[in-house]
Amino acid sequence: MKSQAAALVGLIVSGFALPALADTVVLPHVGAVDSRCVSDVPKGAHVDGRTGDVWLNGTRIRWGAESIPGVACPPPVVSRASPGAPATYMGWEEDVQADAVNIDGTAAYSGMSAIWETPNDPINNDNGSLSFVFPSIEQLSGSSVQGIVQPVTAWNNAGSNHTWQIFGMAGPDANGKYHRSPNETISAEDEISGTVTLEPNGEWLINVQDTTSGAWTLFYWTPVFSTPYNYAQAAVLEAYSSVDESNSPGSCSDLPGGDGAGVSFTILYVNQIGANDVSQSWTGHTIDGKPTSCYWQQTVGTWSSGTYQGDTWAFLEW
Repeated sequence: MKSQAAALVGLIVSGFALPALADTVVLPHVGAVDSRCVSDVPKGAHVDGRTGDVWLNGTRIRWGAESIPGVACPPPVVSRASPGAPATYMGWEEDVQADAVNIDGTAAYSGMSAIWETPNDPINNDNGSLSFVFPSIEQLSGSSVQGIVQPVTAWNNAGSNHTWQIFGMAGPDANGKYHRSPNETISAEDEISGTVTLEPNGEWLINVQDTTSGAWTLFYWTPVFSTPYNYAQAAVLEAYSSVDESNSPGSCSDLPGGDGAGVSFTILYVNQIGANDVSQSWTGHTIDGKPTSCYWQQTVGTWSSGTYQGDTWAFLEW
């Protein structure tokens, strides 16, 4: 679906100005959506998903009831044959994922922290392709994703003009909108730290930092539903042919670093309700895997020495 933002700008018909159609934005986990389904919030903002209200420094700066999109915002498109089987999402090329472990009758995550190195630019770095690299935690009920919290590294995110950026994202809220913290521009090969933490008051803190440059972005999210966040991804590559449509890339050279490249995540910890630093049964999957000529491979292991000895690593290749 192509962006039509400029199609009717300034057009006058019979003395009436027709409003411009909204831009299309591609979101991780979701694909192409109307830009009215996206809410960009300030650093440190608190978003109440139950109402869509946005608070900053104790003051409500946006009323959810006043920012209802006016369009139908799509939920994440997911398919899962059965618990334990890989869940598939629009735009996901490959991932490493796990279900929460049952601890005293509850299978729910309460936090995850990971570090990864920003990949190199695509070889075809000016053709409009878009890629997201991230870990994430979800509320997954059957084939329905009720909520997402994720720190994100993005190549050519809308408006970034072919650069790398970081941001945090959560949603959808009760109005169907997705919320993002401010984009911060970073560079290839920068080390990124992404953490999602369930706070005692029920908010999720989504914190993304570039430990190389010092750039950072974060916000807080209160979920719509009380159901547990029970499904996690240690590593995901999600890719599209352009910034305003949900087609797959046309060439391996459209992917970060090009054919034969990859990205390695180190999972510092995964916490669950009832226990911290819980071992997970991570499994890798080629999902969309397009273009099919690329080398799709996922490997999971444990660092045997060095700074991260004992921590899990997940490596995606393409």
